[in-house]
Amino acid sequence: MKKCLTLLLIIPLLVCGCAKEKDVNSDTSDVGDSFISDWTNPGDYLGGNGTVEDLPIEAQLEVSEMENVIEANTFEIEELDTSKVSEDAIEYTDKIKDDNNYVLQGDIDSQIEVGSKGKGAHIYLNGVNLTCSKKAMDIGGDITLVLVDGTTNYITATDESGKNCIDGDDASITILGSGTLIINSTKKGIVSDKDIVIGGSPVIEINSVEEGIQAKGQLYIAGGTYKITTEEHALKGYSVTILGDTNIETETTDKDGIHAEMKDDVSEFTYEDGYVYIDTTGSISLTTTGSGDGIQADTFVYIKNGDFSITTNGGAPKSASSSTANRGDGKAIKAGTIDYEIDNAEYELDSIYDYTICILGGSYDISANDDGLHSNGKLYLVGGDYTIKTGDDAIHAETDLIVVGGTIYIEESYEGVEAQVIQIDGGVLSVVATDDGINAASVKGAQADKNCQIIINDGVVYVDAQGDGMDSNGYIYINGGSLAINGPSSNMDAAIDSEYGILVTGGNFLACGSLGMVETPASNSTQYVISFGAQSSISSGTYVSIRDKSDNEIIGLTTARSYRSIMFSSPSLKKGETYYIYGGDKLLVEATISGIITSVGTTRTSGGGGTPGGGNMMPHR
Repeated sequence: MKKCLTLLLIIPLLVCGCAKEKDVNSDTSDVGDSFISDWTNPGDYLGGNGTVEDLPIEAQLEVSEMENVIEANTFEIEELDTSKVSEDAIEYTDKIKDDNNYVLQGDIDSQIEVGSKGKGAHIYLNGVNLTCSKKAMDIGGDITLVLVDGTTNYITATDESGKNCIDGDDASITILGSGTLIINSTKKGIVSDKDIVIGGSPVIEINSVEEGIQAKGQLYIAGGTYKITTEEHALKGYSVTILGDTNIETETTDKDGIHAEMKDDVSEFTYEDGYVYIDTTGSISLTTTGSGDGIQADTFVYIKNGDFSITTNGGAPKSASSSTANRGDGKAIKAGTIDYEIDNAEYELDSIYDYTICILGGSYDISANDDGLHSNGKLYLVGGDYTIKTGDDAIHAETDLIVVGGTIYIEESYEGVEAQVIQIDGGVLSVVATDDGINAASVKGAQADKNCQIIINDGVVYVDAQGDGMDSNGYIYINGGSLAINGPSSNMDAAIDSEYGILVTGGNFLACGSLGMVETPASNSTQYVISFGAQSSISSGTYVSIRDKSDNEIIGLTTARSYRSIMFSSPSLKKGETYYIYGGDKLLVEATISGIITSVGTTRTSGGGGTPGGGNMMPHR
């Protein structure tokens, strides 16, 4: 056995291996001549003879404005010794009228009232069981609730018509300590007209009809464990920040798990509010049983770290199709819609170039009825580990999608990845789709739009698509990286499809698909490409292997469906050299490179043959 020459990254997605040696003395009479006439494609005006415009300015990461706002909105968490009740605490007997320390303990069957002069008061919950048919705590001044270490505290609103448990009327609420707080509310759990800041390591459990925790300013959580069950938003604020060692579990019926919403009178885009920022070492589990999203922000979502499990609207359907796609409900992570009112009329702000999702790291287990990651503007994936199952798009951006790093496994989707500009600069992207795998679609809805681009600069990309493998309403640029496409069998789709052409300047790629819509790269490509058309189908499950004259395997792929087209390129291809395409252990055709695009075919009937002993480009976990 001759030594295998590996030209692709050897990881689970893309693998090159040694295949069975070809028999140099075997009969090659079944290797036919080229049949360019068989490649006629009315939709392909290039056919390897046209040229493609140079790559426009590539998309760039733009996160500085978001980072500046996040830094400016950082709270300092007060440090308290909560191991014992403050020695000077006053046991509550009447309205809190000053900024002293108070203690609540034992059974209390009346409303706790904090007047405006009680601003600055620290209220220690020391094993209290507070029950009230009104607002259990009616707060009129900024206060701090301290959950005493080792205690469990209950606050219950009993009025069936709906009452909030902890209600801050024009008051900020700070919660500190490491005790336990259990809230049962017939309306909202904790609500404030201003900011809510939670620090330390509290355990908070909320069962409510409306919002679990709602701030009409910033909701800022830095530590603790939370379990929230509600019909509406679990966590809501004009901005939501989650930091430190924070563990959150939510289940919502009609609304979102985490929701950041601008004020109704905001009619211009601003980064100041409407965002979700998460950098936690803990886990966040979000479940919506109705139409709500897991995380939804009006302006941007910025995530640095966290262990996320998100299931929306019952999770991904068993099979994503045109009948299940575009239902518009149950996205896992969404950014970008500012709604505002003028004279009681509702408007939506059109700022698609401002809305952003940026994820730097973390792990994500997503099962979404609708889209997995959805930005009405830009979407940046710099890192992270993703497993995504969806009923519609797994990853969707209206404008730019940039993948810099991370490991992304899209296991179920209608369309895998969609944006106007899709740029892959690194990482691993594996896509399984019942329609297009990677789709550059026009914001304007135009069938042909030069603003649409798929740009592969680096990284490892695998696509298994029953529609087009890669489809651009504009251009496709393959500049580097490793790309494998298990494309469609249908002659109405292609492994690689573009309106304005494909330019190949580098990288390794192998694309298998139908013959009816084959589109070969442009003649001003700078790396050699070989296209092969089989006269009859290559069976599903066949290992397709490309080898050089020394029997070194260059690239290989196990077919997901039956195909008649194989197209590949590699920096190792040289003009005048002959290369051999195998299906199983059967030589399908040999091709001698005569120019940038070499098209060959065979007139024989495809033979069988088992999978040789090499690796393959099919993904596995």
